[in-house]
Amino acid sequence: IIFNPPYLISGSGSEVRGEPIEAAWNGGEKGREVTERFLKEAVEHLSQNGRIYLLLEKQNRAPELKKMFPDYEWKEVARADFFFEHLTVYLLNKRERMA
Repeated sequence: IIFNPPYLISGSGSEVRGEPIEAAWNGGEKGREVTERFLKEAVEHLSQNGRIYLLLEKQNRAPELKKMFPDYEWKEVARADFFFEHLTVYLLNKRERMA
C-alpha cells in the first residue's frame, strides 16, 4: 500500500470546508487524523508479507505515531525538504506477534 495522506495541520477538527481540493491537504488539528484512522484499520488488512509506504511531514510527529502503532515495524526509507515541508517516507511491515 502506498499512502500519501493529507498531512498539513489545518485547525481543529477534520472538517473540510470550501473547495473539495482542501481534502487533499487537510490533515486536521495534528495533521495526522487521516493517517491515524488508516493505520488503525490497515494492520487488519495487511498480509504478513505486505508493506506500507507512508509519507509524513515533520509536524505529524512520527515518533508519537510509532508509539501509538506498535503493530508495525517502522523504517525510514527516504527524506526530502521542500521550502517549509520536511517530508519522510516510512516503510511499515506488520510486526510478528510473539506466541
